[in-house]
Amino acid sequence: MLQATLRAYRIDKKILQYNFVLNWKDIVGPELADLCQPQGISGETLFIAVPSSAWAQELSFQSRIILGRLQKYLNDGQKITAIKFRVEPGRSQPQS
Repeated sequence: MLQATLRAYRIDKKILQYNFVLNWKDIVGPELADLCQPQGISGETLFIAVPSSAWAQELSFQSRIILGRLQKYLNDGQKITAIKFRVEPGRSQPQS
């Protein structure tokens, strides 16, 4: 019944596009999964929220690794080739 409703409102494919979020901890690791969260996809770019510009820079160095791990969890025909980080200062940061 849920599938039929999703199909009727034409959001079933949109939901499948974000299926990788269920495996976010496997993609970035448990520590980073608490720190950064996927926010959306535009074209072939994944937007990820981070708590500071320092974390955005640090994670940008790891973009290729994240993209490589992400590919395993994408649906057929789905392609993400870039990551952009959005600073959201209210996000929690790991304790030192």
